[in-house]
Amino acid sequence: SPRLSATIKNNSLFTIPNVSVVVILYDNSGNALSASRTYLSRLAPLENADINFTWPEPLTGAVVAKEIIPMYDIFSVQLN
Repeated sequence: SPRLSATIKNNSLFTIPNVSVVVILYDNSGNALSASRTYLSRLAPLENADINFTWPEPLTGAVVAKEIIPMYDIFSVQLN
């Protein structure tokens, strides 16, 4: 099954809890082929974290671009 690995970095001085990360895969026409989401319980200040996305079935079409979107509640960040 398809898999994508990436590294996410917290460049801030804040601990970020409950980080959801979405990836969207695109074909050569700019159409979205598929998406996946993963979750981190927390990301410490200046921390790098390896993340993995998986799909249960093979992808249809060639992936030529990807967009990785981290999402979190800005009001839940904590200054250490």
